[in-house]
Formats: sequence, structure tokens, C-alpha cells
Amino acid sequence: MKKTLYALVVILFFLSSAKAQIWPASLADRWTFDNPADLLHATVGNDLTLTGVHSAATGAFPGDGAALIGIGSYYTCLHGMAANGGGTQVNEYSMLFDVMIDNPKQWYCLFQTNIQNSNDGDGFISPNSQIGISTTGYSGFACKAKRWYRILLTVDNGTSFRYYVDGHKVLEGTSQPVDGTYGLNSSFLFFADDNGEDNPIYVSQLAVFNTCLTAAQVHDLGGFRSSDIQPYLQSPTINSIYISWLSLENTGTSVQYGTTASLGQLATGTFQDIGVVRWHTVNVTGLTADTKYYYRCISGSDTSTVSSFRTPPSPTATGKHIRFLKFGDSQDDAVRSTMIADTAVWKMKQLFGNNWYDSINLVMHSGDITQDGTNLATYMNEYFNSFAPLSTHIPFMVSIGNHEGESTNFYYFMKYEGYTGFNEKYYTYNLGNCQFIA
Repeated sequence: MKKTLYALVVILFFLSSAKAQIWPASLADRWTFDNPADLLHATVGNDLTLTGVHSAATGAFPGDGAALIGIGSYYTCLHGMAANGGGTQVNEYSMLFDVMIDNPKQWYCLFQTNIQNSNDGDGFISPNSQIGISTTGYSGFACKAKRWYRILLTVDNGTSFRYYVDGHKVLEGTSQPVDGTYGLNSSFLFFADDNGEDNPIYVSQLAVFNTCLTAAQVHDLGGFRSSDIQPYLQSPTINSIYISWLSLENTGTSVQYGTTASLGQLATGTFQDIGVVRWHTVNVTGLTADTKYYYRCISGSDTSTVSSFRTPPSPTATGKHIRFLKFGDSQDDAVRSTMIADTAVWKMKQLFGNNWYDSINLVMHSGDITQDGTNLATYMNEYFNSFAPLSTHIPFMVSIGNHEGESTNFYYFMKYEGYTGFNEKYYTYNLGNCQFIA
């Protein structure tokens, strides 16, 4: 009984720490939505004003309150900040949003600077799950459905415009003029858009700061995860594997790995800027056939959690299996693709137990991983996010489909250079005593 209670205490402490923050002195307003009888109450600053309807909801962890606010409904924030940044409006400020979306193929508005709500909102999560707007640019990062994120916008009009997710920068946007669109008057709106691009969104915390927060201050405000790095494994051999991931960090690309969770070995790689995306890749070599390895990815100050993969058996090994999963045409419907990937994991657990990934060697995908391969954002929303529960542990190999459209994006992401003679368009490789031709 004591062990059970202790475990429960540890779990609740961990979950509660998701909201742990170090608050800068420039905090002007904060709302936590913890009282379902008074969702508009401010813990700092002025209460919000509701236009439309909202309802109480469950937040990120037990005891955490939230609100669900839908199309045509929004909050008015009377912030009380004085003009700054060399203009007649508030030009230096930051906003914090703890939010969750249901569908990564819809528009969600975060805020609107026009108090009349007579034009488009000024910060969105797009139908490709990117954060931003065309004027400032969109993030390479793409949000997943039904996952809480701490999004932080920092604005210094005339100098900088940045978005962070869980403490990590995801967009260095195009800065805007002093007293321009992103200058704040005495009020602004949360979640408002003039033409219905404000689908239902969950919010468990909002905050406003009267300074443009530094990267260190943003980091101290924390988030729901220490890292949003999603490793993507590809090109396996008996003694090597490619490990790739997205991160805007540019001060290093490396993988720590080893045959135990203590790791102990280090391999370095390079990164490649693909539009607004930074794609890190390390070719880990010198591995042993049919061996489980633990690893984590490191980009500057961003470090993933420890995961694992298993190298394939030698072609001469006896009594071994080559098992692989097969997918195809997963384009467009990110919700359905995520469900299929999650169902595959569930089935593998039924067949092989919790360490199911030790029994699967490969995932083959026959192409059409995106609806439009020329649209960089679709790769994250429709492919990398959807299949992350698998691709963290099992290497993927893709045969290019017609929807990839011969786009250079596909060839940038896929690292098949080590295979026999060809390229990412057509290639062959062996696992165990099986030959695959794509």
C-alpha cells in the first residue's frame, strides 16, 4: 500500500510541474481558468470579458482548470500596460498561451489586435498546424492534436517578432513597424477572428507581459515538455542508422548512444536549413548487428528524451525474423494517420508486449506521405507528427509517391545515400537475408 501511494504522489508531482514557471517582474496580467464558477477571473491584472459562450474544461493534469471557447466567441483583455517602444502604443510585450487543439487541419486564432474584430486575427495555428501568420511567417514546428502546448509570443516592434513552444524558439518572424498592426491599444482580443477561422480551442492559462521577454526568461517559464524533438530513424543497416530531427537550434547536432540507458558514446552530424525548417541528421556508425541501442538527440540546449532502436540481424544469422510494417497513401488526413499509427502501436503491444519495438525491424511506406510535397508544412503535420510514435523506435523507408511531386523537400528529408548505387527516388537495400526494392 505504501508503494502505491508513493507512486501516486510522484506521478501527481510530475504532472503538476508542467505548469511550474519562474515569473518575470514584467508580468502584467494572468488568468488560470481554475475556478469553473468564474472562468474570467484574473490572478494578476483585470478580469477578462467574454463575448459569446465558453465552458469549463479539464486542463493538462488533475486539478488543472481550463476553458473551451469556440467559433465566434472570444475574450477582451483590458491590459493596463503603458505605451512603450518609442511609439504611442504598446510596442514591446509578450503573450503566453497554454492551449490544446482537437484537429490539426483547422484554423485556430490566438489573438486579435483589432478591438472591433473587423479583420483577420493576428496570430494563428494554421490548417498545417504551424504557428504564425503570412505577414510574419509561419513556424516550421507543427502542433499535434490533443496535446497541450505553452506558446509564447515576444514582440519588439521594429526589431523582433518570435514564437516559442515549451521554451524553445520555433519562429524568428518578420519584425513589424512601431505602432503598426502589432502595436497594442488599451485592449485586445484573445481567440477572435472576423470570419470563422477561430475553431474551438482549449485554454488553461493566459498571461501578458509589458516587455519583450528574453530567450532565458522564456526558458524559465517552462512548458509541458522539456523538448519537442521527435527523432526520425531511417536507412538502417547491421552497423549503422541515420537519426534525424527538427530543431531551430544551430549550435550543434549530435546523438548520445550506447547499449544501456547510460549511453556513453557520441556521434556528431550536420543540419540543413529547408525553408523555415532546420533538419538535423547524424549517421551513427560502428554498431553491432541485432543489438538494442539507447539514444538521445542534442541540438544546442535542446535535448530529447532517451529512446531506443534495435539493429537488424546479420544475413548469416539463423533462427531470426525480419518483421516490417507497411503503410501507404497517408496524405492529407493527419487525424486519421495518427489514429492508424496509434492503432499499430496498440496491436504491436498485443503481439509482442510493451517492448514491441524490439521485434519490428522496419516500416515501409509506399509514398504519398503528404497531399502536396511542394508545401513544406505538410511534411510535419501529415507525416512526421502522425508517425512519431513509431519512427522514434523503428526506421522508416519511403518510396516516393506522385503527391510528393518530385519536390526537393522530399529529397532533403530522406537520407538514403548509403544504399546501393541509386538515390532517394529508387533504391534497394538488404535487411537480414531479405532484399527490399523501392
